[in-house]
Amino acid sequence: MPTTAHCMGGAAMAASPEEGVCDGQNRVFHYRNMLICDSSMLAANLGVNPSLTITALAEHAMSHIPPKD
Repeated sequence: MPTTAHCMGGAAMAASPEEGVCDGQNRVFHYRNMLICDSSMLAANLGVNPSLTITALAEHAMSHIPPKD
């Protein structure tokens, strides 16, 4: 069976900066207005094409940005 490796990780989501790089809203700990919206926020290889998961997480991050006045 053919397989594809998708390298993930490096900036995992976590509850605190001691455990990861960004929170559940994709905000990088200790940096204002910095979000991670790519596959580096995933903790492990998903085993399938991750494009829809990455898209969903990026949309989730954008949903927390308030609209301009």
